[in-house]
Amino acid sequence: MAQVRVSPNMAGKQQQAEVDVETAVEELPTQEVKDDTAARPAPVKSMRTMTLRKNAPPPGNPHLHEATVEVAGLEPSSVAVKLDVEGQHTLHWSLPLTLKAHPGNPLPAGSCNFYIFPAFKDESGESHVAEGQQLDALKALMVAVGLSELANEPDQVGAYPIHAITVANTEEAINMSEMMYTANPRLLLQVHAMHRAGFPLFTGESSLHICAVNQREDLFIKLIELMMTRLSKEEANTLLRSQAVGVFFDDMPMREYGGNPLAYALCFDLRRAARAMLDTGLVSLNDRTYSCEITGFMPLHAVTANGLTDTYDWLTTELPEGLRADLAQRTGVGRQKLNSHDLLAVQLAAKLGDQRTVKHILQKQTSILWIWGPVTQHSINLAGIDSAGEGGGDIMELVARLDAKRETTELVLDSFMTGFIYQLFQLKWKKYGAKLYYSRMIADSFMLLMLLALALVLKQDPGLGPSLRPMCVAMLVLMAFLSFLEVHVTFLYYRNNQGEGDSRVPMNEMRKQVLHFCRLHWVRVLMWAYVFTAISCFIVLAAPLEDHHDAVYNSTARRSLRAGGVVTSAGVAATTLFSGGSLMHVPEMVYVGDEKDETGVLWLFLFAAIFLMMPYFVYKLFTPYEKLNIFMLSVVKMLQRDLMVFLLLFGFFMIDFYFALYVLYPRAGLVYMPQVTTFNTWYTALRSLFELAFTGSPSAINLDTDFTLLSTAQQVDFCIWLVVYLFFIILSLILLLNLLIAMLSFTFEAVRAESTLQCRTSFSQCLMRLELQAVALGINVNVGEKKPDGTYAYDFRSLKKLKSTLDGAYDISGADEGSNDPFAIPDGGPIARIETKVFALEAKIDQILANNVSAIS
Repeated sequence: MAQVRVSPNMAGKQQQAEVDVETAVEELPTQEVKDDTAARPAPVKSMRTMTLRKNAPPPGNPHLHEATVEVAGLEPSSVAVKLDVEGQHTLHWSLPLTLKAHPGNPLPAGSCNFYIFPAFKDESGESHVAEGQQLDALKALMVAVGLSELANEPDQVGAYPIHAITVANTEEAINMSEMMYTANPRLLLQVHAMHRAGFPLFTGESSLHICAVNQREDLFIKLIELMMTRLSKEEANTLLRSQAVGVFFDDMPMREYGGNPLAYALCFDLRRAARAMLDTGLVSLNDRTYSCEITGFMPLHAVTANGLTDTYDWLTTELPEGLRADLAQRTGVGRQKLNSHDLLAVQLAAKLGDQRTVKHILQKQTSILWIWGPVTQHSINLAGIDSAGEGGGDIMELVARLDAKRETTELVLDSFMTGFIYQLFQLKWKKYGAKLYYSRMIADSFMLLMLLALALVLKQDPGLGPSLRPMCVAMLVLMAFLSFLEVHVTFLYYRNNQGEGDSRVPMNEMRKQVLHFCRLHWVRVLMWAYVFTAISCFIVLAAPLEDHHDAVYNSTARRSLRAGGVVTSAGVAATTLFSGGSLMHVPEMVYVGDEKDETGVLWLFLFAAIFLMMPYFVYKLFTPYEKLNIFMLSVVKMLQRDLMVFLLLFGFFMIDFYFALYVLYPRAGLVYMPQVTTFNTWYTALRSLFELAFTGSPSAINLDTDFTLLSTAQQVDFCIWLVVYLFFIILSLILLLNLLIAMLSFTFEAVRAESTLQCRTSFSQCLMRLELQAVALGINVNVGEKKPDGTYAYDFRSLKKLKSTLDGAYDISGADEGSNDPFAIPDGGPIARIETKVFALEAKIDQILANNVSAIS
């Protein structure tokens, strides 16, 4: 028999209690994992409590497990216990337990919920907190349970007893957890199982994850030591690579903690624990297989996602060189499709909209070229910033994404690094963007003009169709060329964003991104316009359009029509109409029906083509011009945000009042009432209500008719009808339309208030699309100055703050000493300038007062 010495932490006391725990000895072979070539050491004695009897769960309660354990340090030494795992782990014992060495204060019979250890309940249900000798007895019992088969029973959520104890996170619970791990190190291998309902809730979460979340670094390090000395290398690898992947970890912020114990330790700033894991040689900050299964984040990315700039510096510069995180590592593709794959750390911070972390990392990419007094020349490496880089995750591209957060798009504002990112966009516009943009606008202008000319000429005389066939051929050729350009740009976007290797995006996800890209740039609208235009051109090329010129102006036809309407010489039924202008010089017009449907179909497709192509053209035309672009953006926002919502609400009221008024109007069948003629038929009633709602034109109501012909019930119905009709006028014209105007005004003002952000974002999206074409044409799209090593950098200057002295001069000695912040406003901004003047004025006043006091004394 072996003796175990337990030193518990007693509340409010500084003492130790010795507890004798009688155990059965079992030899567990272990492997030294720090040296792979070392021979297997001698077997280590591991303590296991002898389970005398473990009974099957009683009938009707499969979640209640019974066992009898022998613990020599307790009286009685044979303890019958029950572990209830129906909900949370709850241990029951039926007899008082006393320490043999200190029998004065026994632990009464009762139960203990592991999640609130060391609290327990006695048999009467009264709650207590175990202290002193009671706590020692409870700990001895818990160690015995941890060495028994009861330690392998999960509760409802899939947690094992050791997890419940660790989650309790009290000092006594942490001490208890360490004792159980020391007695049975194999408990380290237990991770949360499936929820009893059959789904993964906390699946994969180990005790190392729990220690990190509860910031129990000492216990974390102790567990690493136990792992290295008491477990095999394979078991240690399994523990260190355990991933918390249950559905609980799919939500924010849990999914951004990195999944594995190393990333968790870093995200909770447990650097000693992280270093202990790295020193084992079993894990690495740069091992791609160690990335998070949920997000694809490496530990460095998890730290970046949590905005831990100090830990970022520790990983990249302060660790020994062989252990440091590689700055070039990129995010992978996790189970959750977050569109955050293939990103560097700085790019991930930009994607998440963390401007502070972006500034911090970019500052690390900045070097000082020279210093001249208060002026400093800086050079910032554009790697990961300039969209000319490989992949689709550079900061300039992230700003232009359709799914970009507002905080990400704000990187183009002057408030971020004094407009540094937007300056890069402007440089690209001057270098190649304007040329490509205006070239495409010229082609789109020709296309739109030819479409309008085709439609107007054919409307003037369909018989001119044969003479327009060369124009139709030219339009088809131009559309084919422009469509090829659109498909090519879309393919370039796909290739630029699909990623490679472990970062490769699945086909379904890329398909969604491509559709988003097309919607962002109105490609779908343009393609539908081209389809309708092409159909119109084919109709003109293939179908013989009718010429009614002779039929219309044939004198015989006119005489026949005046005589009562006969068939014209063209074989078409005609009716004469007269139309007079202000001078009555408008020629006589004749309505003539078509023998064929080609012209009717042609008008439909020409309408659709013009209706779609015009908004596309205007959107593209206005993009580079802020004042015009803000108007276009406002209209689009109103259509998306307000108009559809209003139409749904308005449609409900419209349908409600239409059926109510039409049914209430006291006529039916062949009955005709002259009071409101439009409500004698269902279609004229519907039309009149629409005219009233949108134009304010009410139906003509004649109250001078003879109401004596109506029955009393009809008269009552008509009076109620008048009241409801009047209420509809108030509701539609006064309330709903004014509500729509207010909604549109609010949207316009909101967009106008953010005009700079909206327009710059739109401009950046346009420019990123142009860059795809420029790269395909072999144009160098890099901006900045090319360095000898082949990289590109952006050079700029900063100015140190000048400290004002009492005599009005400025002293730069010691101002911003050691500062290397190239992102600050050179003179600190308006507030800093005002503060400098105020401080100087206060100093002068103090000096004057001091001089006056000296003179008086």
